[in-house]
Amino acid sequence: MKGIVIAVNRVRGMVAVQLEDGDHIVFDSLGGDFSKGDIVSHIKDEHGDQEVMNVSQGARETIYVEALNATIASALTLIR
Repeated sequence: MKGIVIAVNRVRGMVAVQLEDGDHIVFDSLGGDFSKGDIVSHIKDEHGDQEVMNVSQGARETIYVEALNATIASALTLIR
């Protein structure tokens, strides 16, 4: 699955992404650098460790998915 980064909390290393289907996910960036507007692909519909592609930056990144199927409001609340 693919999505677009809608918000980043750099202090906590958390990222909110809106997926193609309209749902949202929240993940911890485990060393990668994500920015608002980045396109992220290879997202699996499961919690835990994943390797995704930051298409905008041309880099593979390791993430930890904290929340799936979130509303935009809950995704933004979770990354605060």
